[in-house]
Amino acid sequence: MRQLLLAPLFAALVGCGHAPVTAFKPITPPKPQAMAARAVVKVATIKQAGPAEAYKALVAAHGKITLIDVRQPEEFNGGHAAGALLQPLPDLAAWSAKLDKKAAYMIICHSGNRSMKASTALVAAGFEDITNIQGGTSAWEAAGLPMQQ
Repeated sequence: MRQLLLAPLFAALVGCGHAPVTAFKPITPPKPQAMAARAVVKVATIKQAGPAEAYKALVAAHGKITLIDVRQPEEFNGGHAAGALLQPLPDLAAWSAKLDKKAAYMIICHSGNRSMKASTALVAAGFEDITNIQGGTSAWEAAGLPMQQ
């Protein structure tokens, strides 16, 4: 009985003297360029700036860029880049929730390591304009840029 049911299917697949069955045409996946054009995703990047370049941009922005120091309070109180706001790295989740994700921020620490961690976390959280200051406060001070106690 089973053979009788399968016979027509087998005949159709093999051809049974009829015109050969054409092979299925494989589906070609879209090219990466076409896929990228369809997916509209805005990805922010972390800009890098040396202390002199960062200071020049801060001055030219007339307060439209916020300078954030992610060191600990005792480090910050020992001297920091003029105009920097203290926002310690361990508290990033709390203080970043209060910031405008579309505003411009420059992030600084002592040497650039913690500021890069903070910058990476901010970009991952959806911030659009983040600049990491390379060399940190030590490079800022060595460049003779304004400091505050």
